[in-house]
Amino acid sequence: MGKNLQVHFLPFESSVPVAPGSILLDAIRKAGLPFKSACGGNGTCGECVVQVLNGRGRSRPSAALSDDLAGQGYALACRTEVTDNLTVELPQFQEISIKALPESKSIEENQDKISAVFEVNPAVKRVGLTITQPTLEDPAGDLERVRRALLKKTGIQEVNWEYSVLRNLAESVRAKNGGIDTVLFKGKQGWTVLDVEPHRAGKRTCGLACDVGTTTVALYLVDLVTGKILGAASSYNQQLKCGEDVISRINYAADPARLEEFQKLVVSTINHLIAKAVKDAGVSPSDLYYGSFAGNTTMIHLFMGLPPRYIREEPYVPTLNEVPQVAARELGLAMNPQARVQCAPAVGSYVGGDITAGLLATPILRESSKISLFIDAGTNGELVVGNKDWLVTCACSA
Repeated sequence: MGKNLQVHFLPFESSVPVAPGSILLDAIRKAGLPFKSACGGNGTCGECVVQVLNGRGRSRPSAALSDDLAGQGYALACRTEVTDNLTVELPQFQEISIKALPESKSIEENQDKISAVFEVNPAVKRVGLTITQPTLEDPAGDLERVRRALLKKTGIQEVNWEYSVLRNLAESVRAKNGGIDTVLFKGKQGWTVLDVEPHRAGKRTCGLACDVGTTTVALYLVDLVTGKILGAASSYNQQLKCGEDVISRINYAADPARLEEFQKLVVSTINHLIAKAVKDAGVSPSDLYYGSFAGNTTMIHLFMGLPPRYIREEPYVPTLNEVPQVAARELGLAMNPQARVQCAPAVGSYVGGDITAGLLATPILRESSKISLFIDAGTNGELVVGNKDWLVTCACSA
């Protein structure tokens, strides 16, 4: 027997050692990846197509794969032997593209059909200030002079401060003769200064809207000043390799190390989408100051790194339904470190914030006489029946 070879799988960033001559499909299964092969590995269905990006394997021809694709490095996993260290992309899990709504026109033209109050009034605001320079007659500290300017321009009397802002405050207020931009977040505890930087014309203040699905993660990049959608991206949730539904993931996450793995996998998925969205929109990750996330109760627990075990054990109680706001740095998100993350509140153990967010974008909550049915047909499916006076909801594996 020769030395084991390494096979690295994208987009899951997963590697496994295999013996030379092993069948690539067996290596995929060894890695625990949810890969389809309807014919059972007989080379007839063509579903197990992969693309070998680095290294060389030995593939047998099949009528299910054209010569043109084979020439581009594609192969059937069930017909390919591992004879080298390989980097393999699984096309079944390549990024799904979502076309952004052109200048949000679709939403703007259908506002009368949407329950939500539509106004550009984000929780994060950028406020430009001119700070007076200190003198011997007025030697007030930098923080006090910024407070004065904020009060004069906005009427805000009390603000909280991020420690990282204080560390850079002295340089920021002196860089452009006192011209600065402050980024403010309004939460339940009042206003917090997330950032202070020298004024720069054209600097964007952006946010994210993200649906953390069991199978698919979808993300939109939004300009918080204009309300316009700047970009969108979607891909499969990398947690798929550890379980295809919420129950299997709850079971897998019973081990604290696996729970940490789950949290890193979903954050890695989100960060990949952030990188694509900001690149397409021409903005920087440091411009992202707010993230709004929705998902079923289990997915939000895994996103936050909270143990989901008790969601499936009687009496079926989650750690929380309403998630406190946290800083992006605490979750490892590729945003401004001080950015605030908000999760849509869940209803219960199996009816999560995704159904809450969905209801807010329908006419149901404005209708008093007509009874409506709302369905979220995801991997974890939910439905709601009712109107603005009463609602009944349930969920099941779809």
